[in-house]
Amino acid sequence: MSNLVSNDMAKSARDYHLNAVPEAEALLKANHAISFTGGGQSYSYEEVASTSSSSTRGTKWRNNLGIGALSQAHFSVLNFGGGLEGAAGHQEVDESENLTSTEEDTSGTRGFELGDPDLGDKFVVDIHRDPLYNGFVFTTLRGSSGCPHEKNTYAREQVR
Repeated sequence: MSNLVSNDMAKSARDYHLNAVPEAEALLKANHAISFTGGGQSYSYEEVASTSSSSTRGTKWRNNLGIGALSQAHFSVLNFGGGLEGAAGHQEVDESENLTSTEEDTSGTRGFELGDPDLGDKFVVDIHRDPLYNGFVFTTLRGSSGCPHEKNTYAREQVR
């Protein structure tokens, strides 16, 4: 999965203490991770795939039929002679085709939106594909979240 992280988002990557560091940017790009903050902000991703195919099947044939006849007659009377020749014919061409054409177009859109309503929450989420169903799988890598805090994040609020 590539290009899930925009350049602006990767450059604003933060560590556990929310300091901008180049290592955090590299981690986002290498792990296909998304960084987003709470308070109504969200990250959306969408991909569109389409296919198109067409085929033509069937039979096509041509039949040439030619019939001809040649007739000759010769005669001779007292050393005078002559002849008669004649020809007749018929040419016929039959063509036929039985073709079927089919076309198929398929398109699909899928995506996701990551967000959190709590102001101050920050997350880094790894995104990869399920090998069987090709769906998105999300794993929270790190971040900070309010009570109740999310797994793998720093708890911003402590129980007293």
